[in-house]
Amino acid sequence: MTGGRLVLVGTPIGHEDDWSVRARRVLEEADLVAAEDTRVARTRLGRVGITPKRLVSLHDHNERQRAPQLVQAIEEGQCVAVISDAGMPLVSDPGYRLVRSVIDADLEVDVVPGPSAVLAALALSGLPPDRFAFLGFPPRTAARRRSWLGEVVDLEMTAVLFEAPHRLLKTLEDIDTVFGDRQLCVAFSLTKVWQRVRRGTASECLARFAEDPDDVKGEVTLVIAGAPARAAGLGEDVEELVDRLATAGVSPGLIRDAVSGAMGAPRREVYQRALAAGTVRKEESGDS
Repeated sequence: MTGGRLVLVGTPIGHEDDWSVRARRVLEEADLVAAEDTRVARTRLGRVGITPKRLVSLHDHNERQRAPQLVQAIEEGQCVAVISDAGMPLVSDPGYRLVRSVIDADLEVDVVPGPSAVLAALALSGLPPDRFAFLGFPPRTAARRRSWLGEVVDLEMTAVLFEAPHRLLKTLEDIDTVFGDRQLCVAFSLTKVWQRVRRGTASECLARFAEDPDDVKGEVTLVIAGAPARAAGLGEDVEELVDRLATAGVSPGLIRDAVSGAMGAPRREVYQRALAAGTVRKEESGDS
């Protein structure tokens, strides 16, 4: 391989037989390989007989400082390959700042596609794949996570997100609260020998995991069905009631349950209105 360039190399997400011939060749020939974790990289590359000429780290904590060094190497005619611990670099992994720096320097960026947990889970989910949004990892705290879910509850397309196994149950509880009985798929350890796929609503999955807590382990990819087509609206009476309750400080979840139950209004639209009204109330009152 000749000429200075940056090459983003996709690596297997679990099954080592998924290495592509091109990925192996690029990593063998590259002047420098930048890896999210050099220890993980050495182990994985060693298993398939790849010995990089030079290996350096590129992670969230050093990317800003490392990027100029790698840009300089490319300017000097070197080929720099980037890998994450698994899957495609940049997809919930480091690399974006470096790519941006290389583009700004008017240098070449190439890609070697590879396995993707996002697309693998989408294909396995049984949910519509024609339009989808990848959302990354949800916030870690409950309040921020529910607010974050509230921002995407009206997406009329399939949503794909990642989650850590120790936070999965709490996230499913919040999905059940915000999305209601929406169909979803929980995929664990994709492409590995212990790959598992669980389908159903959030409440159904929670009940299943309560019976078998050991089932919740491994890397998690969640796929959630999109919202049904929007209704015409809540109506003035419902909107006024929701606004009054939110102004009085009633939580969006309680408003959703009470108003949708009493007036037959769509749960997700009531919840969205309550979230928006509650945000306005906090801003006007100066609450943090």
